[in-house]
Amino acid sequence: MPVFAPDRWAPLLPWTVWVYFSLWVYICLPSTLIESKGLLKQYFRGAFWMAAIGIAIFIVFPTSTPQWTADWAGYPGTLTFMKDAELSRNACPSLHVSFALFTALWLDWLLRRIRATAPWRWGNALWAAAIIVTTLTTKQHVFIDVVFGVLLGGAIFAVNMYWVWRDQRLA
Repeated sequence: MPVFAPDRWAPLLPWTVWVYFSLWVYICLPSTLIESKGLLKQYFRGAFWMAAIGIAIFIVFPTSTPQWTADWAGYPGTLTFMKDAELSRNACPSLHVSFALFTALWLDWLLRRIRATAPWRWGNALWAAAIIVTTLTTKQHVFIDVVFGVLLGGAIFAVNMYWVWRDQRLA
């Protein structure tokens, strides 16, 4: 994948791996605010299609991140584990970014529905932004992966909201 200025600006910050991993808690949060099976089904439907489309892209157009000059042995633990375990052909789009944005948009929609105060909505946006930034600070992705991850997550959310609107209109 090509390297752009944001890729050079983003330092390797090993401690951000914990924020990166927090995605797996974050994506569960919308399900705690969803009050109906139909809405929960739509959330899972969007997540399924996002993953399926991402994996299809990986198969048809395999991409990998550059070989960074970092000495990964100098970062024992989770960062080394990630580098050892990563599949080298699934960089673009970043599904971490797609799921972070998809979750943030769903959570914002749900928080507005329950009239949550601004700090909750800002906290949601900041958590998603932090996860997205860590895809660069852990060197798991490059900027173009982030861009396409945002496009995938945003597009799936838009289609997902159409499905929600359609289902509510037909009910």
